[in-house]
Formats: sequence, structure tokens, C-alpha cells
Amino acid sequence: MRHSFRSVVAGLAVGVLAFSFGAELACFAASGGAFPHVNFYVPDPELGVRLKPDQASRISFSGNPVTRINSNNEGYRGSDWPEPTVPEVLVVGDSQVFGLGVEEDQVAASRLSRILGRPVINGRVGGQAPA
Repeated sequence: MRHSFRSVVAGLAVGVLAFSFGAELACFAASGGAFPHVNFYVPDPELGVRLKPDQASRISFSGNPVTRINSNNEGYRGSDWPEPTVPEVLVVGDSQVFGLGVEEDQVAASRLSRILGRPVINGRVGGQAPA
């Protein structure tokens, strides 16, 4: 009797794992391999959280298309910052300025850079306010 109880428990465990794996695989395929949120935040003593430097992810949420999020070597969205210039242009803000749901070339700082014809520092952090 004891042997068959172990067999039932083992069979249930394998079934649950197989179902979980299958559900995860189906969700991954349905979302185009994208996460429903940015998945590489790290603690920051001043900001609370920031992006982990030099990371990349695909994201899709609330019916938005799948987009890419890349972090630079400072832990902000986008490519590495250029050398400082005088005067510099720095954009700060929250998730709206961060540009959740759009590609990097579509965010406000990228568009401003094209309008000005010069680099714009993208100092935005999703989930944070300018303060």
C-alpha cells in the first residue's frame, strides 16, 4: 500500500510539472517571448530601484505591441551615454517618459535628440517620479 501511495504522489508531481511547463510555454508563445513587465530592476539606495546595467528584454502588456527594452552601462534605458558636453540636455521622468510600450527610437528623448541634432541624456526610470 505504501508503494502505491508514493507512485500516486510521484505521478501527481510529474503531472503538475508537465502542466505548468506546458502553460508557461503556451504563454511564452502567445506573447512572442515577451514579459508583461520589465524584469531586470535592481535595488538602488537613492532611487529605490533602477535597471540592471547592460540588460535587454522583450516586453508586452495591456495589448501593446512587443517592444525591446535595453539598459545602458549606467542602468538607464537606451544606449550608453555620450561624454558630457556644455550645455547638456537631460530628460528625467517616470514610466511615461521611460516609454513603456514603444521602441527606443520612439521615446520623447530620442525624438528630441533628432530635433536638436545633438545627444540627449535619457535619465528616466520607469516607476519613478522626477523627484
